[in-house]
Amino acid sequence: MHDWAYIELADLNASDFGADFTGTWTRGLLIRRNISDNDLAYFSTWCPQGTPIEALVTVEGHRWAIEDSFETAKS
Repeated sequence: MHDWAYIELADLNASDFGADFTGTWTRGLLIRRNISDNDLAYFSTWCPQGTPIEALVTVEGHRWAIEDSFETAKS
C-alpha cells in the first residue's frame, strides 16, 4: 500500500521542445510513500496539462511491472 502526491512544476508548450505533439504539457514530480516503512520514491513526469494523478499512478504502476520483468529476464 502506498500514498501518492503530485506536484506540478512548470507548464510548457510542447512545440518549444521539437516534440511531435502540441499543446501545453506539464513537468511534474510524482511521489510515492510506502505506508509500512515510509520509504519514498520519486518520479519525474511530462504529461498533458490537467492529467489526473490517478492516470499518473496507473502509468507508473505499468512502468514498474515492465522494469520488474526486464530484471527477471536478465537473471
